Amino acid sequence: AAVAAAATPQAQSSQPQSMLDQQRELARKREQERRRREAMAATIDMNFQSDLLSIFEENLF
Repeated sequence: AAVAAAATPQAQSSQPQSMLDQQRELARKREQERRRREAMAATIDMNFQSDLLSIFEENLF
């Protein structure tokens, strides 16, 4: 959804520049938040993966 908002066409010349800047800023913040969430999810997944592997290794023998 954030990518679609960031890809708004420049053909909207009927709107004032401040409105376009506002939309661009909002899209940028949304994209930033999405990237942050993605990074956090990756971190959590790696920790879980590590725990899972250690449990598996403990139960091998």
